[in-house]
Amino acid sequence: VRIPSMMLFKPEADKLKKQLMEGNFRRLQLSWPVPPAINGRTVYSLWMTPDDLLSHHFLTSFRDAAIALGDKAIFKPKMFIKDGTEKGCRKYEESESDPCPGFCTNNGRYCEPRSYYDFEVYDNKGTRMVVESLRRACIWHVYGEGDGLGVEWWTYVQMWIQRCGASHSSSSCSMDLFETAGIDGQLVEECMVESGNFRGDTTNLFLDNYLDEAADYDISFTPALFVNGAVIRGSLTFGTSLEAICTTYDENDTPDICYAWTACAESCSSEATCAIVGEQCVEYQVPTFNYDGINYDDDYIENEQAITI
Repeated sequence: VRIPSMMLFKPEADKLKKQLMEGNFRRLQLSWPVPPAINGRTVYSLWMTPDDLLSHHFLTSFRDAAIALGDKAIFKPKMFIKDGTEKGCRKYEESESDPCPGFCTNNGRYCEPRSYYDFEVYDNKGTRMVVESLRRACIWHVYGEGDGLGVEWWTYVQMWIQRCGASHSSSSCSMDLFETAGIDGQLVEECMVESGNFRGDTTNLFLDNYLDEAADYDISFTPALFVNGAVIRGSLTFGTSLEAICTTYDENDTPDICYAWTACAESCSSEATCAIVGEQCVEYQVPTFNYDGINYDDDYIENEQAITI
């Protein structure tokens, strides 16, 4: 057996063989369809880090679509972090020097994956990103777990990308966004503390859960989108994500935004990526960036040089 190979059950293979021997050409297609919605509801989850540029244009464009999907879809944001114990970053005694300064929280238990575009100048950015991951987990816990939509979470993340970002990330910048996003900062702060905080030699409930789930799903890079448990390959764009979600519904139970997207996609230029914002179909260019002389866009994961973490 050579790799790659396709194997068929003998009855189906015999039918195909007969057609070919008779000189009839047949086109075969391999596909892995996304599992259908259960009781009319689809679950989609996105694994990300706060400083993941490749997820930013999705996160800033998909809020209106998430709202339009309503109760027919449940969103589950997942923050990707690294196990500091496995990375050798644990600090077991207060007198010890920090093995991974600027990367981790909780005495080295939880660390941010090293970014592909920022290998040398860190300035505690990794620590700040783990804290931001916990903050987002708590915003979702307070505002999103109940309805699976979390409008406040989407609004906050959009604003964080636009106003804070990795280069200006701080607790004060994040908290400045709370009022506009409709978030009670005290509830979020209580959640962060009660789950185990990010200071000292303690474990954190949310961060431990992320580590366990990442191991279960074999997550090794971000962004990674799952729809009803199936990983969605290719570019993380508004269109590919919404199409994957829309294919899970029965024809008579398809949300209106799926039909709106079909019309939008047909009118979209091949040189741009489109999204539905409000009721409008708009175009935007897929962001590209350069690292070590190599240009990347949101298909970067296909380049082996870009996935080392």
